[in-house]
Amino acid sequence: MLHFTQSLKKELSFYGFEPVNLVTGSVLYEGVDFSFPGALPLEWKRVYHSDSNFKGALGIGVHSLADMRLFLYPIAQCIGLLLADGRICGFDYVEEGEVDFCRINRLELRKRLKGYEVYDLEKRFFYNFEYFNHAANSYLLTSVTDLEGRSIRLSYENGVLATLTDACGRRVTVRHTDAGFIESLHLRMPDGSSEQLVRYSYDGQGDMVGITDALGQTTGIRYEDHRMVEKTDRNGYAFFWEYDKEGRCVHTRGADGDQEGWISYFPEKGYNTVRDACGAESTYRYDANQLVRSITDALGNTTRYDYTEEMEPYREIDPEGRITGWHYDGRGNQTGRTYPDGTLSMRVFDEQDLMILHYH
Repeated sequence: MLHFTQSLKKELSFYGFEPVNLVTGSVLYEGVDFSFPGALPLEWKRVYHSDSNFKGALGIGVHSLADMRLFLYPIAQCIGLLLADGRICGFDYVEEGEVDFCRINRLELRKRLKGYEVYDLEKRFFYNFEYFNHAANSYLLTSVTDLEGRSIRLSYENGVLATLTDACGRRVTVRHTDAGFIESLHLRMPDGSSEQLVRYSYDGQGDMVGITDALGQTTGIRYEDHRMVEKTDRNGYAFFWEYDKEGRCVHTRGADGDQEGWISYFPEKGYNTVRDACGAESTYRYDANQLVRSITDALGNTTRYDYTEEMEPYREIDPEGRITGWHYDGRGNQTGRTYPDGTLSMRVFDEQDLMILHYH
């Protein structure tokens, strides 16, 4: 059965060690394999979640720009957006001219003549989905456009990514394995030659086991049941992870004991305990939405967290009782922040959600 990561967006998640989600137990491994600077930078980033079994362009559990897509469910009257970081965002089904807004992720969905458009209020990008993949009943990402009209374009052949072209016209071609995974990406040079930017290798189970950079340096990965259990970076340093029968990481360490830690899970009671290599134990309490409500450290000091109904940070109370608070408008724009000393900063936004005034 297909399932995506249960992790919340990074701003709401708590990670520890060589990063493990301290609520869900999912191991996170992300990296930028190449990037091109510019007014609209092109960044080729991959994100792996150990609790995702999605089979994407970079193997099982690995997500990238090439995997962004809209799943259509007309009978259920909903649309699912797979984000580049592997999370799913849900929308109501929209027809042409209609709009639906997901405040939690601050994304706005519109139906267009050729497909769909998603506007990211945080990044100020438009994501356009105009290539329909009949086999998957989904629209694939075809361009990313900023407010000035600059675009990164993606083209496909037979449902797989063929080229990436940035706003400056630089063109990256994509080669695939026989199994359909991305094998390598190459920058086309002005003289017609190409330069390899990154190469990937996979095992027979569809897991990415090797990442080789432009200098020929390789990071190796080993899996058990599609879960990363060992990663050796290009410098030869290794990290290890162990999981329980539920697929949650319970122990992690570096080759020399660096960042070693243990996590115990008590979801029925709404808390987990986290123990480091020195034996110091902290307790993370969370609600049904996996939002951390309090953290108690090894000395008994507790920091508490409150959230709005839209899962936005609302209040943080430190062990001394000092309060930091956040305020929002109906679109989720952060309009104010109250500091522990009682001072306040305010921000004003226009109808396009652009900040026009900031004062203390």
